[in-house]
Amino acid sequence: MGADRQDELEVVFNNAIYIVYAPEGELRLRIGEDAPALRQLLHKHGTNRAAIITAHNPGARTQDAAANQAAQARLLHQAEELQLPLLHGHNRAEQGDGPVEPTVVILGIGHQDACKLARDFDQVALVYIGEHAPEIVWL
Repeated sequence: MGADRQDELEVVFNNAIYIVYAPEGELRLRIGEDAPALRQLLHKHGTNRAAIITAHNPGARTQDAAANQAAQARLLHQAEELQLPLLHGHNRAEQGDGPVEPTVVILGIGHQDACKLARDFDQVALVYIGEHAPEIVWL
């Protein structure tokens, strides 16, 4: 991916809202903004890390709905095989003017494992939560 394309995507990803469907209710996350409710959720599950991954639109190229749904089902299956706590969610533009991409939120996953999983689905980036606020990890 060229630098111009990554710069363009970085603006999109930084301005997106990352929704997590938690048992306590919907969490709205933003890149670079700490989320106390997310920290509490992670602590409750005995971890301080998570990843938000989608299989939609690999390579940041628009795919048809059937291809996206099939890829997302495969991602969910692979995530379940990790035997870590999972939640669902979605990514969307703040103004709602872009695609809505369903996500799998994997609690307790390590950085390298998260990157490998996202690469398996030809993603250009993922959202990782570690010691700091949610961040974009470019692949």
